[in-house]
Amino acid sequence: AVNVTTALTLFPRMGAPGIAVASAVAGWVNAVMLLGVLIRRGHWGRDVPLMKRIPRLVLSAAVMGAALYFAEHWFAVRLGPGSPLAVKATTLLSLVAGGALLYFITAFATGGADFGMIRRNVKRGSGKSAPPVAKTDLDE
Repeated sequence: AVNVTTALTLFPRMGAPGIAVASAVAGWVNAVMLLGVLIRRGHWGRDVPLMKRIPRLVLSAAVMGAALYFAEHWFAVRLGPGSPLAVKATTLLSLVAGGALLYFITAFATGGADFGMIRRNVKRGSGKSAPPVAKTDLDE
């Protein structure tokens, strides 16, 4: 409902980018609602290491976004309407791969991520699945 309402509101003013903005807004609303459910059910506690990592990960995302913003201007000709599809696709793939690489390098350099954490999460995820959660009155 949030996605459709926001898209119908923004499309007349912004055109097709309004639909993308609406999808992003709906995603954030969904994330906040899921967080609210976790807090209400008592599944979300104050995770101090996570709270310390969040600003570092946001910084990593900002560095990646800034780099991609400036890189897009350098590659504008290769992404333009006069370029063949193969050139556009390889340029876009390079931008995506470069952005992801820069994000992870920055995340590890700032301490937002570390190999020990990844190793622990992979080991924890490869074990048996978690037992089913008992139904509560909030589920009904």
